[in-house]
Amino acid sequence: MRKAVENRWWVVFGCFVALMVNNGVVSNFTFSVFLKPVTDDLGWTRGQMSAALAISSVFTILATPLLLRYRTHPAVAGFVRGVTVTVVGVLVGTTYLVGKDAIVDWITAIVAIASLAVILVFKKLPEPAVVAAGGIVGLAAHFL
Repeated sequence: MRKAVENRWWVVFGCFVALMVNNGVVSNFTFSVFLKPVTDDLGWTRGQMSAALAISSVFTILATPLLLRYRTHPAVAGFVRGVTVTVVGVLVGTTYLVGKDAIVDWITAIVAIASLAVILVFKKLPEPAVVAAGGIVGLAAHFL
């Protein structure tokens, strides 16, 4: 069986990029979801994982004023722009990988296309509302 990632440092790099772009969402809102699987997989304790989150938060607190102070510097602006477009590429790739497994019939294809259209037309609509609506449609389709 082929490994999903031959060099695990790419996973570390991807996590670094994701945390640079949006540390709050990645760390704070998803930490509890991944705590048990990651600790089981790595053989770490929950305390070690919590310490990693705390260290990440401290570095974010320390780095934010520096980024705000030097955000107009061309090198910093270029770095942030590069990280941002890299994350866009990663999100597009992830969307493709998840979509090819998730879109399995005409109902899931319609839900995917409709959700994309809703997000493009109603730009101020919160994404969780669209996801919840998709979940309700999927649940209704299951019982029909």
